Amino acid sequence: MNSVSNKELDRQFRVLKQSIAMHSMLRDKCTLLATIIDISLLAASVVFCATTFACDYISQRLGISEQVVSDMLGVVSVIAFFAVLVGMVLNWKGKATLHGEAAKTFTNALALFRETRVDDLWPPEKSLVLSQTYWDASGSTVPIPDKIFTTLKAKYLRKVEVSKTASRFPGCPLLLIRILVFCRSIYSLVKKHTKANTE
Repeated sequence: MNSVSNKELDRQFRVLKQSIAMHSMLRDKCTLLATIIDISLLAASVVFCATTFACDYISQRLGISEQVVSDMLGVVSVIAFFAVLVGMVLNWKGKATLHGEAAKTFTNALALFRETRVDDLWPPEKSLVLSQTYWDASGSTVPIPDKIFTTLKAKYLRKVEVSKTASRFPGCPLLLIRILVFCRSIYSLVKKHTKANTE
């Protein structure tokens, strides 16, 4: 095999862009979840310290018994311990790092594709190098979980359509553009399905 077809390289180019977006989504999601865990731990620590050093004051100010305050302290301790376990088991920080690295790897591969492309065509002498770069990136990064692949792909494609429409109508509110893309997609699906049934 001396070269890779332009059709295949076009596909790889599209997949690279899609992979960057999908890994970025997962990186941001995992980072958010890890941040929520960290904030929960900080909040629990503050409550724990406050109830430990000011147990009498809090019970007097709130008009509740010291036993209730002690019970609250126990609940907060359990929540903090549970948050630690969740963070350890799910390892959202680690997953965020892996997806961030994957996004960077695919971004570097995409940059090579863009630098090589000439007039929307791929030079035949560079096709093998480009294809190998694509497969190396795909094989060296954490995969997208199968159960959420379709959801992420649909989200990415919607984002692309919204971006294209916003470029054509820059003065239109983003919310209206999203509604337009949503309605247009449903209309196209119904029209295609109806046409297929009548043939």
